[in-house]
Amino acid sequence: MTTRVNAAQQDEDQPQMFSRITGFVRRHTPSDRQGVALQERTLMNGAHAVKPKARWRRPRTVAVVAASTVAALTATACHTDKHPSAPGSSSAAGVSAELQKLMRGAPWSAGQWGLQVTDLKSGKVVQSKNATSKFVTGSTAKTFAVGAALDTLGSSHRFRTPLVRSGSVSRDGHLSGNLIMVGSGDLTLGGRTNTLGKVEIPDFDHTDANAVPGMATLTREDPLVGINELARQVAASGIRHIDGDVVIDDRLWTPVTIGSTPITPTVVNDNLIDLLITPAAPGRQATVDWRPKTAAFTVDSRVTTTPAGTKPAVKTDSPAAGRIRIRGSVPADATAPFIATYQVPDPAAFARTVLIEALAKHGVSVASPTLGNNPSSKLPPVQKVKRLPVSASYTSPPFKEYAKLINKVSHNLGANLLPPLMAVHNGKHTYADGMKTEREFLTRAGIDREPLPT
Repeated sequence: MTTRVNAAQQDEDQPQMFSRITGFVRRHTPSDRQGVALQERTLMNGAHAVKPKARWRRPRTVAVVAASTVAALTATACHTDKHPSAPGSSSAAGVSAELQKLMRGAPWSAGQWGLQVTDLKSGKVVQSKNATSKFVTGSTAKTFAVGAALDTLGSSHRFRTPLVRSGSVSRDGHLSGNLIMVGSGDLTLGGRTNTLGKVEIPDFDHTDANAVPGMATLTREDPLVGINELARQVAASGIRHIDGDVVIDDRLWTPVTIGSTPITPTVVNDNLIDLLITPAAPGRQATVDWRPKTAAFTVDSRVTTTPAGTKPAVKTDSPAAGRIRIRGSVPADATAPFIATYQVPDPAAFARTVLIEALAKHGVSVASPTLGNNPSSKLPPVQKVKRLPVSASYTSPPFKEYAKLINKVSHNLGANLLPPLMAVHNGKHTYADGMKTEREFLTRAGIDREPLPT
């Protein structure tokens, strides 16, 4: 389908809705009488990226057009420049020479395009191509989910992740019970937050490292910042030893898995292990490091360095619990570190282990083993957990920072967290409840829901 999203008087600090597949912004300024100042945003399709040009500042009005591309079933793609107007538009329009050049170049020529740019003041269609055709929405649909979440949660919403304790603490610092981390749906848990309190956003995120080899970069922040801060606060509260266990409470919503990815209220490093590969001379073994470092996983690597200019071929899997196996090859001229990732299969067990390790670094020992499944059977009823004393708490940046992250890098896990988060905000508990909230938002916003997936 063709997606058209318009926003007026948009502040520079507000999240902007762009598709990772393709996205263009038409900004109308007082000096731009004909409304033809086109700003390119980051364009992504497969392994190719076009960097954004310099930003325009303080636009008066903004019209955003998300133009989807789909793989062509034939060797060529249609590039007709004149098209009927979309329903409700005032006139037909063509596509600028700049856009035509982009569409006809590699690798875009093997795709189909649909877009419409409308002057918000006059209603005139400035550019249009296949505006009434239907396209698979792809990641463009994230703009709807993010818009609904901003409407439901509010741009200033913050996630609070508490550590609560069951049992009392003795004078010598012994907790005669369990320490419980209550998942709040915080997407980054401090792992991307910079010194300014903003979420660090790379040009190409590690969440897509395996899909497009060689493109991903890592943020500078320690992915365990939030976990370490919680552990520091526990030690500062006077606890020195936990006689019971450390438990992750992931009962904020009804469990759901999309594809092979669990959508859980507790997220550490996007529930990924980053594998950092540094090539050597051709024919020699590359060096493999990983983060975050934790006893939860060992890494078995065998990655060969191939001649410069060859294609990378890296695969990660797990032959046994707690063991990551990485095999393949990277070219000698690959930018180091070359990033691959491993999907953590049990986010709660992973979070429990890294929390116990962080506690140990801050002088807090735990009687229970560091490794193992999350002992969820030890959790009290949800309502009782809410009344337990708080030993530590971590608060996220405002939600608008996460909205930017999700839209900028097309963050799948972040987008999939939004429906259950909206459901919980409205006193519900299922993914389906959140999707209902999103559909209701789209109706209020005047967006035609008929062609959208249900």
